[in-house]
Amino acid sequence: MAVTRTLTFDTTQSYIRWTGYKPGGQHHGTIGIKSGLITLTDDDPVSAEFIFDMKAIENEDQSGALKETLLSTLKSDKFFDVEKYPEATFSLTKIDHVADADGYFAVTGNLTIRQITNPISFKAKYIYDQQTDVLTVETNTIHVDRTKYGVFFGAKGFISKLEQHVIADNFDVTAHIVAR
Repeated sequence: MAVTRTLTFDTTQSYIRWTGYKPGGQHHGTIGIKSGLITLTDDDPVSAEFIFDMKAIENEDQSGALKETLLSTLKSDKFFDVEKYPEATFSLTKIDHVADADGYFAVTGNLTIRQITNPISFKAKYIYDQQTDVLTVETNTIHVDRTKYGVFFGAKGFISKLEQHVIADNFDVTAHIVAR
């Protein structure tokens, strides 16, 4: 008989890291995790729901005024418009429970940013410890095309000739999730 249990994200040990790219450089930081649930059948994840706290986006490679300017821009309506859209979500729709040679499983789900939802696929590893009832999940690099979520500021295909900076359409995220 299959055993089903639902685990809750430990938001103090879970994190999302982002990297954004521009000509000649990049920036990186974290995105806050508000909450999340993962349901297991036996020892395998079968469903998951994540809520990201977009107001808690942070930059880790700058300080002072440069950091504040970048964060202000990312939180503004030019990018994630966190006042209007304070949360982003991910909902698992499918996981292939056959690992590849590196131990990663194919994962598909729906990512919602700025209330726009698109399917997204990536690979993740997970370990479930029955003794402690803790699941740890690590993703590979997930490529997110921000233009699919209405974030066009500085995008190559949408840039005005008056704007001086092109920003890569894709940004990357990786996740480390601990659920109990």
